Amino acid sequence: MSPDSKLSRLCRLVDSLPGPETTKTKERDLLISLSQILKEIQTWIRELDKETESKKKCYGESVLHHEEHSCLIKIVTDLMLLLIVESQYVQHLVGNVLVVFSEFVALSGSGWDSLIHSLCTCLELAIANVLFCSWEPSRTGVEDSNCDFSSYVVLKSSLKSGDWSTAAGMVRVLRNILKHLKQECDDQLLEVYVGSVSSFLSNVPWESMDEIHVDQICYTWDGDPQNCCSKDASVFRCFGAKEPKVLFLGNFIQLLCSLVEQSGAVETEVGSQVQHPVLSMVISLVPKLAHWCLSKQGKSVMLPVSQYFRHKLLMLMLRISYKTCLDCSTLILWLQLLHEHFEELLQKPISKLEAGQDECLEGSPFLLGLSNGELDGMHSFHLQRQTLLLFLRCCFSLMSLTGETSKQCVTSKTILKSCLTLGSVSDLDYCSRNKGLLELYNWLQGHLPDDILVDHGRYLEKCMGFSLSFLQLYLHEDDVLFKILLQLLSVPSCSEQW
Repeated sequence: MSPDSKLSRLCRLVDSLPGPETTKTKERDLLISLSQILKEIQTWIRELDKETESKKKCYGESVLHHEEHSCLIKIVTDLMLLLIVESQYVQHLVGNVLVVFSEFVALSGSGWDSLIHSLCTCLELAIANVLFCSWEPSRTGVEDSNCDFSSYVVLKSSLKSGDWSTAAGMVRVLRNILKHLKQECDDQLLEVYVGSVSSFLSNVPWESMDEIHVDQICYTWDGDPQNCCSKDASVFRCFGAKEPKVLFLGNFIQLLCSLVEQSGAVETEVGSQVQHPVLSMVISLVPKLAHWCLSKQGKSVMLPVSQYFRHKLLMLMLRISYKTCLDCSTLILWLQLLHEHFEELLQKPISKLEAGQDECLEGSPFLLGLSNGELDGMHSFHLQRQTLLLFLRCCFSLMSLTGETSKQCVTSKTILKSCLTLGSVSDLDYCSRNKGLLELYNWLQGHLPDDILVDHGRYLEKCMGFSLSFLQLYLHEDDVLFKILLQLLSVPSCSEQW
């Protein structure tokens, strides 16, 4: 059976599925039908793999004909509508079907552009629907993929009932597709994907979401360590939180983390030192994410969900910092965010760890023997490590800025007033170094005694103890330990500074 005929068969199978108004009594039949579709697509993928073993794989190069494209659009819209069903099992299985369908489309050699543009357009439409704003999602990507206006109308009319749950499911699908692309290591597929997602990020009016705060929503947590977040588990599975807005934000941050990680694989221009546009978009979203997820307007959020968002936001900022050179104003803004949302972790005493403390890996069966307080302490140590690493990276990056990059400091409202009067490049270099040194000095002052003139020997002893405790803090996460050691080695010497 040719890929075209398989696409037509899949269209018929999906069309025969019950609609989103499916009752609970029919949920079992829907799950069985989705499982059968999933297995059939996986069989097609194995067949295509065998056919292309002796050939060079050419992913998604040809363009779909009108009938094939209409079929693809119908498959996408019908499956997207099922994300509205209030069943985590149906939503999960629909997501899996869409992901394996993307693998089939990529391997078949046609329709990849149309599929990714359609998924991103669906996501835009769902967000526009729930925000109740007059913004009209762009059809640029769809038209470039040989999609006519009627296809766009089909997408829009089909997603009138889309909500935050639909948007959350779409984001999860896009992230899982990106994870598959990482395994395939295909630059052409990745370039199309990143281009479509970049268009989506730039087109959505994110300021319309400013009234959405995670802490305005109440959650329940049963205290079971097994329900606490570990690695990249979904927000739903971690906390049992059924609030769709939280699911969307959690999946969205995960998508951005994966997108930043893969952004280095996409070239802007050959030999260009300019960062990829998607990085600039994600950087601009960081303050908004902090506002949406970490706002302290209320106290209704339980510990696990707040810890989850803090962990993910730190991970996102750290990945960005390792992918591109941040400008002065961004570094100062991030220091502000750290002080606003992570101040207690910056000021938390760095004491020597007791034997057996923080020695269980996440996901270890030994976690089951820990009390809730001990478990919270483990997560607190992890967040402290991440917070300090990001803080030191921002400080040392400010201390290392030179030339044109320092000029951006004068545009920041947080820079010292005395620096605003400085005009030369050397003065601006001094300004950024001064800000980095001042932040570092204030942090050290909170952890080290200030009685150096009273007892110099005792002071040195305390400094040695602090250094040892600082390194011990990172011993249980060796990857972060190497990062912090490399960061400390990058401290500019006095001769380089002055």
